[in-house]
Amino acid sequence: MQKLIPEESDPEYQNFLLNPEDYFLSSLSTESDIVKAMPAVQNVMAILSHDEEYIHQLKIFHSAASFNDPGVLKLLERFSAELDDIEKIISQRNKDTTFKNRNGAGIPP
Repeated sequence: MQKLIPEESDPEYQNFLLNPEDYFLSSLSTESDIVKAMPAVQNVMAILSHDEEYIHQLKIFHSAASFNDPGVLKLLERFSAELDDIEKIISQRNKDTTFKNRNGAGIPP
C-alpha cells in the first residue's frame, strides 16, 4: 500500500468517502514496483526457512555448553518428550477419518 486511509481533516478524505474502492485501488503498488520487490521477498523467505528446526529439537537445547545444570537438562528432555507425544497424537488424529472434514470429495488421503 502506498497510501494510508486519510484522516478526516485531510482534503482527500471526501474522495475516500465518495468512492472508497477507487481510493483503495489507487493506493496499491504498481505491478513494476511489485516485480522489483520480489527478489527481496524471496531472499527474506529463504533466510527465514533455512535450517528449519522444531522447538524441542533446537541445537542449543542439546549443547552441553548451553545448559550445565542437570535439573535444566532433565526439564528440557521432559519437555522434548512431551512435544513428541503431542506430535504423535496430532498425527493419529489427522489419520482418523471419523473426524469431521478428514475425508470426502477433494480431500486426498
